[in-house]
Amino acid sequence: MGKIMDWLKTAKQRLKSGYALDRRFYFDTNVFELETAYLEKHWVALARVSDFETAYSYKTYNILNHKVIIALDKANQFYSYSAICPHRGAVIADGVGVGKHHRCPYHAWKFSIDGSLIGAPFMEKKDCQGLHRYGCLVWQGWIFVNLSGDADIEMFNTDSVNAELQDYRLSELVPLADKITFEGAFNWKSVIDNFGESYHVIGTHKDSIYDSIDFKRSHWRATEQFNASNYPSFDAERTFFPQPRFNLKNTAANTCNFQLYPMLLIGLTPDFVIWIELEIVERLYTRAHYHILGLPEIIADEAMSVRLPQLRSSIEHIAGEDIGAYLNVGSSAMSKPYPSGRLSQFEQGTQSWFQWYLNNMLKGAVDV
Repeated sequence: MGKIMDWLKTAKQRLKSGYALDRRFYFDTNVFELETAYLEKHWVALARVSDFETAYSYKTYNILNHKVIIALDKANQFYSYSAICPHRGAVIADGVGVGKHHRCPYHAWKFSIDGSLIGAPFMEKKDCQGLHRYGCLVWQGWIFVNLSGDADIEMFNTDSVNAELQDYRLSELVPLADKITFEGAFNWKSVIDNFGESYHVIGTHKDSIYDSIDFKRSHWRATEQFNASNYPSFDAERTFFPQPRFNLKNTAANTCNFQLYPMLLIGLTPDFVIWIELEIVERLYTRAHYHILGLPEIIADEAMSVRLPQLRSSIEHIAGEDIGAYLNVGSSAMSKPYPSGRLSQFEQGTQSWFQWYLNNMLKGAVDV
C-alpha cells in the first residue's frame, strides 16, 4: 500500500496544478484491485425499472466478476442476489426469464423469486441456505445494486442532485431503441474522463458534431455527489425531434453530461437521455452499453418511426468515435509510463472527477 499512497500524494499535488492522472492509475493491477474493492461497497446502476414488464420477471448481469440476478415479484418489489448456487457453485440462471422460482440444474435446489431457499432434495432445509442477497434500491427509474449489502443511501437523498435532474422526468423514461454495445481493451475510467470534457470534440468528433457543439462556451458544476458538464449548441433552438420533449428552464439545445459519483453517466438533451452503463470486465477490458431513453409518448407517436432509427444510428456513430479514442489510449499500456500532461480549460469536468476519484475512491479503498 505504501507505493499507492505515494502515488496518491503525488497525484493530488499535480492535480492542484492542473495536471491529469498518471497512466499508472489506469494500468497498475494493485490500483485496479483497490478500485473494485471500493465499487463493491457502493451503489452501481445495473438496470431500469422499465426493463421488467411483468411480475416474476428476472434478468442476469455481470458486475465486477459477480453474476447477479435482479428480479421483480408480484408486489412490484425488486430483489438482487447471486446467480451462483450456494451448494456447489452452479449458475442457476442466465439471461432473461419469467418464473416464480429458480431451480439449480445441477442438484435441483429450488429458490424463490426473492432468492430464499425453498428446498433441497434429500436434505434438511435448516442445513442449507438461500442465494446470497445484495442491496437493491430504485432511484429515478434506475435499479441500483450494492454487493456489500450495507452501502449508505444518502447519495440519493441530496436536494442538489434531485434539483439538477427534476426537469427530465427520469423515472418515466423507457427505451427508445435497442441498446448499443461497444467493448475493447481499455480501462473503464477512460470513458468517465472523456464524459466530463468537451476538448476532445475538436479531434475525436471533428467530422461529426464539431460544427454543432459550441465547446468554447462549455461550463461545469461539481459537488461532492455529482459533476455536471454543459455543452451549448450553436443553434439555440435545435433539437432532434420537431418539438423539445422536456420542459427545460435553460436554452433548449443545451446538452448536459451528468455524472453521479462514482459511475452513473447520463447525457441529458432536450429530447432524450443517454445512459452509459459501464461493465468492468478486467483492468484493461471494458464494455460500454449505450441506452437511449425517452418519454413513452415518443414511441407512441407514429411520426417518430423514422426518426428513432436515425437517432440510434447517429449515437452509435458518435459513440464509436469515442471508443476509438479509448482503444487508442488502451493500446499504450505496454509502453513506458510518463508524467501526465496539463489539462485545458475545457477539461474542468474531468478535473473535478479526478479530484473526487483521488479523495474518495482510492483513498477510501486504501483506508479500508
